[in-house]
Amino acid sequence: MTTVSRARPAGPVVRRRLVVRGVVQGVGFRPHVALLAEDLGLTGGCHNDATSVEVEVEGPAEAVAAFERRVVADAPPLARVESVAGIDVPPAGDLAFVIQHSTAGAGERTMVPPDTAPCAACLRELVDPADRRYRHPFITCTHCGPRLTITLDLPYDRAQTTMAGFPLCPACAAEYADPRDRRYHAQPVACHDCGPSLEAGHPRLRASDHPPVTGTEPVLAAAIGALLAGQIVAVKGLGGYHLACDAANGDAVAKLRARKHRPDQPFAVMARDLSTAERLVEVGAATELLTSPERPIVLLPARPDAPVAGEVAPGLDELGVLLPYTPLHHLLFADRPDGSPGAPPVLVMTTRGTPPGEPPMLDRGGSLRAAGRDRRPLRQPRPRDRRPGGLRARLVGSWRCPYDDRGGMRRCRWSWFRDRASRCSTQRRRSRLQPAGTGEVSVVLAAGAE
Repeated sequence: MTTVSRARPAGPVVRRRLVVRGVVQGVGFRPHVALLAEDLGLTGGCHNDATSVEVEVEGPAEAVAAFERRVVADAPPLARVESVAGIDVPPAGDLAFVIQHSTAGAGERTMVPPDTAPCAACLRELVDPADRRYRHPFITCTHCGPRLTITLDLPYDRAQTTMAGFPLCPACAAEYADPRDRRYHAQPVACHDCGPSLEAGHPRLRASDHPPVTGTEPVLAAAIGALLAGQIVAVKGLGGYHLACDAANGDAVAKLRARKHRPDQPFAVMARDLSTAERLVEVGAATELLTSPERPIVLLPARPDAPVAGEVAPGLDELGVLLPYTPLHHLLFADRPDGSPGAPPVLVMTTRGTPPGEPPMLDRGGSLRAAGRDRRPLRQPRPRDRRPGGLRARLVGSWRCPYDDRGGMRRCRWSWFRDRASRCSTQRRRSRLQPAGTGEVSVVLAAGAE
């Protein structure tokens, strides 16, 4: 239980109980509620259960009304409030506003938030030598990072995630408990001292003779060296393993095709940054989509001189492009502290490092069988509890149309699909949406096993 405000209301008071449903757990909603109550001089409390966030606020009627308006209007960026049900309850005379322990609850379970790419603040810390999370492969905060893929059960608390096995160090615990900190009640929070660590090995070699490489910098050096040498690296990302190789190396891409048994299907490529993506494809209006927190694979017209091997997308004039969506990806691309180069600026990045027809692997077995004997697995001990696929999207006129899933986006965005489908239908009837030179536009919601 965390106390965040100590204000005794003066004069007549009212008390309201609000039940907030939607994507409201794992997005900083309770800290948002607590700070808003403190700002308005209200007392009461809030807690998660498996169905919602329940809030009770007490104070002057005007302040309580303002709270009820702002709790949705000022919600955290990753929150999606579906409904707020409020009732009046008798004042309790609280002296503070507290974030209370979660309860089980009963009823329709709330939505788990999707995984998102590192926010700008975390990326600044990642490259700041003075920051204690400098080059930490699992940097995260309330506004970004893994959610669905680490969630074991609801309500969403650290003990109900795969981070339960990583106790907070004193510095992280202080941030977690500080209402003014960006990591206040951020369940995946960790650092070099208390969080997961990287490991690289070659499972075909005996561990007794060839112990795995451990530690952030040695592991990154081994993985980057393998990629620069044209080898295949199995990387444990948010939803299990995926396979990576240099997209400009035709031999490496052909080898990956043989291992994945994909003779013709196009591969997606991960570009180091937006400027690199612009060398590959005609980005145009897709900039916002490429850089969105979801980091989808976006299908765009390929440039004739794109610096990728022809084996990446044979016979096609489009490329599926995405930008880095985890801190580990950013560290693979970045130059190392000693000045040596990072990974090649464009990587083939399979969305599932598994043999054909198999689901994404939460352990290394299937991915390493697909990668082959010369692969270099890059792994870490934080378990994954979900098997998301790849989120893909295509621009249709001025609309972006997602048609596959990564990290929980499809479930959380069904209302997004419904709303856009309705609007697309209406605008098609008015002939306002069709891109020049096209017929009727269709929105594809899902396609393909990969």
